[in-house]
Amino acid sequence: MNTFQSRLDKIEKSNNNCFKHTINKITRKGSEIIDNKPFHFEKFEFNGNWHSNHISEEKFTNFLRSYEGNINFILKDLFQKLYDDNYSIWDDFQLEENCYSEISQETKRLKRIIAEVNNLNRVAIIPEINELIPVKRLKDKKKQYKGIRLFVNIRENRYVDLYLIDLYHLAINAYSSDTGSYNLDRNYNSNKDCNKCISKIADECIKN
Repeated sequence: MNTFQSRLDKIEKSNNNCFKHTINKITRKGSEIIDNKPFHFEKFEFNGNWHSNHISEEKFTNFLRSYEGNINFILKDLFQKLYDDNYSIWDDFQLEENCYSEISQETKRLKRIIAEVNNLNRVAIIPEINELIPVKRLKDKKKQYKGIRLFVNIRENRYVDLYLIDLYHLAINAYSSDTGSYNLDRNYNSNKDCNKCISKIADECIKN
């Protein structure tokens, strides 16, 4: 069995309490999804990472262009769902194992970005990172969903820690929904001038 799925199953079985949230965890055989199961977790920890960062040397940014745009509304809805108790997000997002090779340049770059965003002085202390990815239904509905990724770690105490929010597919792959191809330079150049911090979303939701 996939080690990622085994670890999640072990966490589930270690406690029979009712948890506040569920994520849809998927099992793949190659590119084919062969199983969908809910994974119950106790708490989603934002860890100060509902915040924008611009790392020019890595060609990464997750600033917004506008507080009136579609991505802002998508993030605002998602934040409120994660912040509220007793909400299942598995109709909207699925939990996937990070399948990138540890020695690939893509993975090394992703870890450097995560280290910078989280003020970690060594890449080696970054825990196992997995991705929350919008389901196909949402990606088909609005192209903005195609670039959104939440990079998270799942602790043995059933807490999900947020390590990075990617809005434009810049943390890895750099997929463009406009062209249907991957190009980091093009994606970065299209968004590097964005200057609206996503932390405003959290501030507004918490005040309500």
